[in-house]
Amino acid sequence: NFFEEEFRCPCCGQVVVSMALVQGLQALRDLVKQETRTEHRLMVTSGYRCPAHNASSTVKGAKNSEHLYGRAVDCYAVDGHGKVLNHQYLAYLASRIPVFVRGGIAAYANHIHVDVRGRKARWGLPWKKTA
Repeated sequence: NFFEEEFRCPCCGQVVVSMALVQGLQALRDLVKQETRTEHRLMVTSGYRCPAHNASSTVKGAKNSEHLYGRAVDCYAVDGHGKVLNHQYLAYLASRIPVFVRGGIAAYANHIHVDVRGRKARWGLPWKKTA
């Protein structure tokens, strides 16, 4: 349920994406559907970032961001009526996906960050166990 275009760097057009990340995102999408009983699409707002884009004044990404290696995305979930799922709840659901348990998860005001770095990292807003 994902397209290569969703992971493309807006700066240079290059695509680098980990299959473990894509599989984790699919598992998250499936879990959202199961838990909410509603079909949601995960909207990727930032996938791969080339070094220039990551360092740009609009992104201000971390020096060694997982986005640089195609191992991270920023995303949110929206249903067919345009209703956005609570980001703190989405982060909680991501914490139930095995590949993200061993990766990074953060909740922000307008999206979540998930990555497959191979070690646990958590930051951002507190998570909520209900939508």
